[in-house]
Amino acid sequence: MRPSIRQKKGERVFFQPLPSTHRSSFFSSLSPQEFVDLSNQMYIGILKTSFQYVNRAAPATRLVFYEDLVVVLGATFALLTIIITSLTSFAALDGVVTILIGLLMFVVAFRVGFDSMVGLIGVAAPHEVEEKVAKLILSDKHVTDINEIRIIQEGRYYHVESLIELRPGFSLTDADDIKFRVQDKLIADPDITDVMLGIIEDNGVKDWTPEKLNQVK
Repeated sequence: MRPSIRQKKGERVFFQPLPSTHRSSFFSSLSPQEFVDLSNQMYIGILKTSFQYVNRAAPATRLVFYEDLVVVLGATFALLTIIITSLTSFAALDGVVTILIGLLMFVVAFRVGFDSMVGLIGVAAPHEVEEKVAKLILSDKHVTDINEIRIIQEGRYYHVESLIELRPGFSLTDADDIKFRVQDKLIADPDITDVMLGIIEDNGVKDWTPEKLNQVK
């Protein structure tokens, strides 16, 4: 705020403008062509990421994604068909595109039904999810190895079953405390809804490695 200035009668007072606080953004420093190239890269990246991780979304989200995809493709095909048939005599294109849009709708209906069936039965979790769970288990200082691990994905949630190895010498009570501590750590993850853990003493053999996991799957 500017300090108040007392002005005598008949005296002129000149105010010096404050320096501008406006800062130019990153996009304003780009040329039009650079802005277009960057926008295209962003759109392509969003599309690739969407298709890459669509299987991890909730069933309702996947349904909306596939439906909107068919709507956009169908509208695009219909618009191109109208333009082409109005400029050429290729009238059969109208029927071909209609059949194509119908096939797209059939594929989406089949995909949604298949995803719903898989959600009820369950599928194996992705590698990165299994590695994340394994790191949480091995982060406990008393856990030496993972003898077995099985993670089932149902919808967007995961069920974890694992047999973990502990350092030798623990009593049954202490081993149970360690198991419950690891179980609480896993169940704290919002994507994990159920955890079943078994415990054994370390057998001296390294059973779990990321390389072995990738070979199995």
